[in-house]
Amino acid sequence: MNALRNFAVTALAVALPTAALCGTTTWVASSAGWWTNAGNWSAGVPGAGDDAIFNNSSTQACFIDADITVQNLTIADDYSSSLVFAQGTAATINVSQNFYLGKGSRVVCNYTSTNGLGTGRAIFVGGDATINGILDAAGRGFPNDTSSTGYRGPGGSGASWTSAHGGLAGDEVGNVYGSVTNPTSLGSGSHQNNGGGAIRLDVGGVLTVNGTVTAMPTLTGTHGASGGSIWLNCNTFAGTGLVTAAAGRISSWGHGGGGGRVAITYSSRTFNGRVTVARGEGTFNVGQPGSLWEPGLYTNPVAHITLDGVGYQYFFPATASNYVWGITLTNNADLFIHDFTNGALVLTNIHVSGNPSRLRFDIDEGGRRWRRWNLNSVAVSGGMISVRGPTSVVAFCEGQAGPAPVDVSLTATSALYLAATTHVLRTLFVEQGSRVYGAPGNTNAINPDSGGTAGVPHGLGMVITCATAVVSGAVDVSHIGFWYRCGPGRGRTDGWWDGGGYGGEGGHQVLPAAGSGQPYGSLTRPSALGSGCSYGDYSTNTSGGGALKLVATNMLRIDGIVRADGGTHGSYGGASGGSLWLVTHTFAGTGGVSAVGGYGNPAGAHGGGGGGRIAIEWVNSSFSGWISVSNGLSQSSAAMARTGTVFLCQSPVFGACSLGANGRTLRTTRLNIESNDIKLARNVILWDRSLAWQESCTRVSSPTVVSNTVHYVVGGLSPRAKCTVWRDSTPICGPVTNADENGSLAFSVDLTDSSHTIVVQLSPPGTLFVVH
Repeated sequence: MNALRNFAVTALAVALPTAALCGTTTWVASSAGWWTNAGNWSAGVPGAGDDAIFNNSSTQACFIDADITVQNLTIADDYSSSLVFAQGTAATINVSQNFYLGKGSRVVCNYTSTNGLGTGRAIFVGGDATINGILDAAGRGFPNDTSSTGYRGPGGSGASWTSAHGGLAGDEVGNVYGSVTNPTSLGSGSHQNNGGGAIRLDVGGVLTVNGTVTAMPTLTGTHGASGGSIWLNCNTFAGTGLVTAAAGRISSWGHGGGGGRVAITYSSRTFNGRVTVARGEGTFNVGQPGSLWEPGLYTNPVAHITLDGVGYQYFFPATASNYVWGITLTNNADLFIHDFTNGALVLTNIHVSGNPSRLRFDIDEGGRRWRRWNLNSVAVSGGMISVRGPTSVVAFCEGQAGPAPVDVSLTATSALYLAATTHVLRTLFVEQGSRVYGAPGNTNAINPDSGGTAGVPHGLGMVITCATAVVSGAVDVSHIGFWYRCGPGRGRTDGWWDGGGYGGEGGHQVLPAAGSGQPYGSLTRPSALGSGCSYGDYSTNTSGGGALKLVATNMLRIDGIVRADGGTHGSYGGASGGSLWLVTHTFAGTGGVSAVGGYGNPAGAHGGGGGGRIAIEWVNSSFSGWISVSNGLSQSSAAMARTGTVFLCQSPVFGACSLGANGRTLRTTRLNIESNDIKLARNVILWDRSLAWQESCTRVSSPTVVSNTVHYVVGGLSPRAKCTVWRDSTPICGPVTNADENGSLAFSVDLTDSSHTIVVQLSPPGTLFVVH
């Protein structure tokens, strides 16, 4: 019987030569080969109870084309090659005890599938895992495609050839996709770069990362691809290494891609390395960072978050809890707070310092969410703050009436990026060397106040309201209006290189053409976006100027510059300047206000961009700086671009130039000529029981008088009130004119000389006109 039993065991061993019997087997392949080939192992293919070892017994790569289940997997420091998941083949690694990846070695995680959001690789470890080498999914996502219509993954952005994933691509295009909390999607490719792959590593014990876990895209071709996905789950997270699904900096031409997604969950953490899903960078626009989910990082509902010098980027966890945080970011720290489903986050104080420390908010679920961000103070010194969100909301506001209790101070070389929406602050201080930037405007907004229609929208930009604004640096909404071939004043699209128009007509390459580069918008209440040139690319250098309304109820001092300039590419026509509408009580400073058009390419005699529109309203002024709506120059022998428009208004009451009483409107509705080098100056001299103002219309570029007709609408009257209207000492509209049933009075005045005085008097005299 014993002999029979021994024979049976021997026969079994001979019958199953591909499986080692609960021992240790070492990779000894003499050439690159498959894991499942028994001849590549010292004791056969390792099984569930075996230890698999890679060391200097072989310098050849091992290809994985089937599921692996072993007891321990050791890839020693002296193994100089790689384990490679075969692309397109479903396979996982299952280790019941411990996994070690040595320094100098790597596991290459090619994608399993590109169907849907794509599928990457998973490694499951029951005990501890140590990553001293490289767990590598870099460039292992959706492949690139150089055709104009090719598919590069769900984050592909079409004509601009960049791609998104956890964040948008560099020109704010593409599709964000995938899971924040359980990321497994592949990064999308670009024109010439592959997206990052996807790695899931599940560890029952301690996960130590002293090496690198990467799902970055490739970076050698044109246009940035997006980062991939990394999902780490363990009991203890330790080490000093790098975990990255960043989009990286491409070495060639184009926009940056969007960052990927990383999720790290654990019970305890001693990790002191770096985790990043940073934005992509290129020769044009940078992308957005991706998402990092690390719910165990900060669990205290009341805390002061300090990030210093590690470049670590955090994702605020989606939770129903309420949090009160103070935040200090210094020396290259990076915090990106996304929207969350429930709960509230109250930020008591923010301090960002040490270029390039960054703090970003990204909220896109509707205006209500913004009221959860309630800040007491914001101080930035050499860092950057970015706020993104929907239109028509109040940022930094808890919903209280009146100005939000927010002081924003930018010092050293700081930057504040704000969305094209309404931002309510208490004070805004921008030191020399610092800048406030606007995000691209909403080009789909109709903006009827500017004259936009559903068929021809004028777009909307950013509004900032505060008590005091001191700008020694810059507030800049340049180049964020309509793209090339877009906007009401776009250049013609039949192959000519014309400039965009807005306050002034755009220049033409050869001859003026009907409908090309035409002016539009409001002279006295400018709020439209500038238009792009007739031909260009997707860089901001071919976009029109943006739009900014800045209301400072106490004082606006400009010693630096406030600008909404049009783009100058160098190879194409110029884009038009944008809109600046400044309203304040006291206007001071020695700086500049600019909405100039972009230059046309002189080598090709391409048309320059038309000047934009500027309106400034004040009660008291000591401003001695400069104001420019000049046209973009070109060498065209035909029509040059035209200068834009300026409206200057002084009144004894704040807002009387356009806001009126109790929210009602006193406004100029239309001028017969309100584009191309027009300056309208208004001085409101009475605002009580009668309304009187002086008006003059001249050229922006010279004191030459322009004969014009202004059509007024005066609001705030009693229904059907009787009024008398004079131009200088001459009654107009008959001896008595009635307001309509809404209390509005419409009339027209011809401006033919250097200055005229218009008076509106209620009848009988002494009747109350407006109350402040």
